Amino acid sequence: NDNRFNQVNFNALASLEVSTGQGVSAPFAGVVGNNIVVLGGCNFPATPAAEGGTKQFYNTVFTFDGQKWDKQALTIPALAYGVSVQLNEGLVCIGGAGTDGASSAVYFVSETDGQLQAKQLPALPVAKSEAAGGYDDKYIYVAGGETNSAYRLKCEWNNIGKVYEFGNVWESLAPLPGRVRKQPAGVVQSAAISKLFYVFGGFAPATESDTAYVHSDGLYYDAKSNAWKSTAPVVIDGQQRAIVGASAVTSGVA
Repeated sequence: NDNRFNQVNFNALASLEVSTGQGVSAPFAGVVGNNIVVLGGCNFPATPAAEGGTKQFYNTVFTFDGQKWDKQALTIPALAYGVSVQLNEGLVCIGGAGTDGASSAVYFVSETDGQLQAKQLPALPVAKSEAAGGYDDKYIYVAGGETNSAYRLKCEWNNIGKVYEFGNVWESLAPLPGRVRKQPAGVVQSAAISKLFYVFGGFAPATESDTAYVHSDGLYYDAKSNAWKSTAPVVIDGQQRAIVGASAVTSGVA
């Protein structure tokens, strides 16, 4: 049994309809206050992609209270394929892509007196989409996507002021080794002696010199040495698998 430490049960919830009969792909998503929040995303509302349809990006925000979805007055830039990083008191939305290409924008979505609000945070040094991210109580991490670049932003909870204190600039980290990892899964997880930022799977598109490649392993960032190290291969039901376009959550003590 590959997954002997965890038991997971899934229950169906009310469907989110953004355009006629459709939800959205690759939105920002997380929990703010007592609600699930879904922000932005994209779809093909008129003609399917396989038939040459035009992709539409959304700036809408929806919340789910456990019973129904509600559209909120808050709007964000019309983006998809960004990184969602969950904090205890809100959600950080990083990068993404829209009709004008990749974005470097970063927002913190929180709730005050029952109302959602978005605060702009320091932008990434470069535009980035289809990347992965995580949070370890001191830093927000983001890595991968179209390039192997990796960054972190200081972020700590001030228990006296009851606010997050964010750094003024993203710090460059050692780049991911090997070929690029688009749409990997990222998470911060406690290891034996510290919390580590993991990046699993992803894919590298075909280039003039290389064929397309899907990663079936992972990497983790060791802050002490500013280096990335390999994990064991991803094995599910006895078979080595790839993880692409997925989300990851911590297991046990985060």
